[in-house]
Amino acid sequence: MSKYHHSDHQSPGTFLEDKLPVMTFRDGADDELIEPIHYLAKDLTKYRCPTGSRTDGMSIPKAVKLIPGFNANRQDWFSSILHDGGYRGTLEKWDTKTNSWIPAKLNRKQTDKLMIESMNSGKVKNNAVYWPLRWLGWPNFKPKG
Repeated sequence: MSKYHHSDHQSPGTFLEDKLPVMTFRDGADDELIEPIHYLAKDLTKYRCPTGSRTDGMSIPKAVKLIPGFNANRQDWFSSILHDGGYRGTLEKWDTKTNSWIPAKLNRKQTDKLMIESMNSGKVKNNAVYWPLRWLGWPNFKPKG
């Protein structure tokens, strides 16, 4: 059983891990998870980005990163890995019927909203990230299956 299920004290809207278990490639422009990360959504859905998931970070306008409270080194970076997992088709969710991880199969809008929820950062910043994703992110949405 995954270590995820040993944490009964995780609050909705948070990641289980405190540190990102990544290996960095391309001069820091591409990371790969060497261990999974887990997110408990506010609706209590359990999500996982499995080992081997890749991210290029938060692809948003540089001006957004200047908003007070933006933290590319913690919650926002975790959130971008979650988002990239949804866009690339590697994001998984826990299936209580089979007691196993299955492909999350979120659509683009659901993936964008999950990232904003996981950022837990406030209305101004969330809108500054969400709307550029909705307007400009469609070419990068390539789910598997």
